[in-house]
Amino acid sequence: MILKSDGRRRPQIRRHGAATRSPCRTIANMRPLPAALRLEADSQDGLFTCRQARDAGLSPSTLDGGVGHRIQRVLPSVYAAFTGALTLQQRLRAAVLYGRIGGDHDVAILGALAACHLHGLPSARDVQVVTLLLPHERKLANNGFVVVRRTTNTGQIWRLSGLPLCAPGRAIIDATRSLDRVDHVRALVAEGVQRGKTTVGELAAALATGESAGSRLARSVLAEVADGVRSVAEAHLYSLVVGAKFPEPLWNADMYDASGSWAGCPDAIWPEANLIVEVESREWHLAPELWAATMKRNNRLSRLGYDVQQLPPSRIDSQPA
Repeated sequence: MILKSDGRRRPQIRRHGAATRSPCRTIANMRPLPAALRLEADSQDGLFTCRQARDAGLSPSTLDGGVGHRIQRVLPSVYAAFTGALTLQQRLRAAVLYGRIGGDHDVAILGALAACHLHGLPSARDVQVVTLLLPHERKLANNGFVVVRRTTNTGQIWRLSGLPLCAPGRAIIDATRSLDRVDHVRALVAEGVQRGKTTVGELAAALATGESAGSRLARSVLAEVADGVRSVAEAHLYSLVVGAKFPEPLWNADMYDASGSWAGCPDAIWPEANLIVEVESREWHLAPELWAATMKRNNRLSRLGYDVQQLPPSRIDSQPA
């Protein structure tokens, strides 16, 4: 619109065929990424570094000109060859690429909850902060969703989903340092042991060689596990029995029948009272075949002359008496 002499607006008229002003475009958003860089990004969950872009012939100014069109900067010197939100896998990849700034041979591995997620522990589904373990001499700072932890010993380096990460025992212990509820710590420890990802000994070693800050809950839970308590629900029973000053049962002891055949490994056994208590958490028996196996086990234990009491975790919490 333009103004008439009397101050009123009138339509602005353009002559047919007159050139119109177009937005400024850079090479990065006028054409696809170079083929070599595209291949590299495809192998890295759609991500690439500034150094990789420069090696492919893109200058930093050209690269930044494409931000918001076909590419986006997700961390310093780390770009995505797409726009929109990153998946968890892409955030994990971005963190590793960020950790390699300054040299491809630097050791940068995932730890804590991020590593627990890659190891397949259900309690680590919601990873908001990605912990990156770096050699102590590296000076990389926290940035965005990445938290840097410097260490003099990364321990054994695993590789899952194409990403480097620490061993399960260390990942679990490091993850517990950021948790403030003992049940969450119990769940993470129980998952690691029950799913065969780690052992009590490996967890204890990771705890002994790590920093003491934030380790109180992990130490408490490992003490429970050392007594044979292997799940959150069983830990509730353990706390109830100890708190009520009941006679100490046998925790998770193998039982055999007269022929020497294995009959089961109950949660708690009071031999003097011929009493067995099993905490049946639905979390571990969602599949019908697992529930059927539990019933067969309890029947075998009953034939040994024991009174087998099955308790849901909710009853232990709501009706401790």
